This record gives sequence, C-alpha cells and structure tokens, in this order.
Amino acid sequence: MKKNDTKLYNMIFPPYLLVALGAVPWLSALVIFGNLVIDSIVLLIITLILFKRMNWKFFLKRVFVVWLIGFLGDIAGIIFLLIGSHIGYLWRDTDNKALQQVIYGMNNVTNHPGELNIYSYILLWLGILVAAAGIFFFDYYFVFRREWIPKKKSIVAALTIAVLTAPYTFLIPNSFFY
Repeated sequence: MKKNDTKLYNMIFPPYLLVALGAVPWLSALVIFGNLVIDSIVLLIITLILFKRMNWKFFLKRVFVVWLIGFLGDIAGIIFLLIGSHIGYLWRDTDNKALQQVIYGMNNVTNHPGELNIYSYILLWLGILVAAAGIFFFDYYFVFRREWIPKKKSIVAALTIAVLTAPYTFLIPNSFFY
C-alpha cells in the first residue's frame, strides 16, 4: 500500500456527493468501496482488541452492519448540513451585518467549503459531530450492546468507530471532485 493511499478515510461521503453519486458512477463505487474498506479495517482492529484474538464470526457478522451504520450516520450529518444551509437561505434578506455573515456561512456550507468564513466551518464541524454521534449511537445499540461485550468496552468500541470513521471529507471543497 502506498503512503498516498492512506488519505481515503471513511469520510468519503460529503453532502454534495448526494447529487454527484448518480451522475458520476465511478465516484459512487469509490465511496461505497472506500467506506467498506475503512470500516472493515477499523472493525478488524477493534475485534482484535476486544477479543485479544481474531474472532472471525463476530467480524463477519458485524462488518456490513457497521458499514451501513456508517452511511446512516453520514446521512444524519448531511441532513443537518442541508437544514442549516436552507435556514441560512431563508434568512438571507436581513439588514444585520453580523447576521449576514452567519447566513453567508450557512448558505455556502454545501457549495464552497474551501472558501468559507468561520460560521461555515462551525456548521461543517457540527455536521461531522452529528454524523459521528449517529455512528456512535447506532454502533453501540445495534452492534456492540447486543453482544456479550461489557458496557464499558462497547462504549469504547462504538466511540472509536465513530471518531475514526466520521465524515471528515465534509471539509473538502466541491471543486476537488468536479
């Protein structure tokens, strides 16, 4: 594996790709496969840590669930960002200069993340946090809690997956993809 390949984290699902997924099939395949690979690697490491050995039964039973949960968490972050950007659009005709800056940041969060003000970055990081929280919640309740794994280890495992697989590509500008 080349060193440059390590930039493909699970965070390969930014909000603006919802539109691009249908239009760019190779990008859809990259997003789907990239998420599966990263989620598999993270779950493999967590499985080794939890069981002190490789438990293939647990891993194979849960890898696709973790992968689908990652998409659910990403979609929660996307919905948060889309709501935030639409709220900004609805308030765009204000005379308050400070509020205009906030609205500008909210409006452009899904369009030009590389050219944004501080409010855009705050909204983007909140979207990433919402996605990570969704990943944590779903992984904890549907992957780890249903097993015989102790509660503390379940929380740590779900939190690890949430932090390592959060959609950090929300921060990548659209111009990078098209």
